Amino acid sequence: MKFSKNLKYLIVAGMITALVFAPATKAIASVSSEMARVQQEAIAYEQEATSPAHKTVGGVQSQIAGYYMAKGVDGVCLAPTAGTSAVGMFVKVNDTDKGSSSAAVTTATIAATAELGPTAIVGPCINVSYGQLVNGSVNPSTAGSAGLMSIGIPSSFQTPGAKYAVVGVYAGGAYKVFLNGNTNPTICTVAVEQALSSDVMYALVKY
Repeated sequence: MKFSKNLKYLIVAGMITALVFAPATKAIASVSSEMARVQQEAIAYEQEATSPAHKTVGGVQSQIAGYYMAKGVDGVCLAPTAGTSAVGMFVKVNDTDKGSSSAAVTTATIAATAELGPTAIVGPCINVSYGQLVNGSVNPSTAGSAGLMSIGIPSSFQTPGAKYAVVGVYAGGAYKVFLNGNTNPTICTVAVEQALSSDVMYALVKY
């Protein structure tokens, strides 16, 4: 993947610096050791990001390939609209919060209280980057982004009798509110529309 290639490029830059400022044999041994360490880290990252652990909700695994690294929720499962092929689609799913996405979380909070009522509370947030795999690289694309999104509600955010929704915040500040259609109190399933940007922050909300 492109992720692994980028790591290798960084190591090459480090090799040049090491060879200039250290004896040749010592520098080569140091660079070789560092290369092996970074390659192992890249392999470990890819294994975790592509394992079923973070892309399975309620026993159902996501239909879209990608790196699923969100740990603030109990899994994220994506299913494109019926008739849409998921071949070539690739997503990157990560946790985010007000510290990392201040404007987006603020927009989600305003949208939640405006659309769902003053008692609405914004909970765990995730970033989803939609793309298409082309020659080993991921190109931003919103094709196939419409469909069902299921998010496992963490126990810390579960409240008996509460309703749930998801607020999607797009590049530029536009937002949409999607209501939960799942009767399972531990899962929020929403029908998201085609994304208005390839990078979207989705906020889990209860009200």
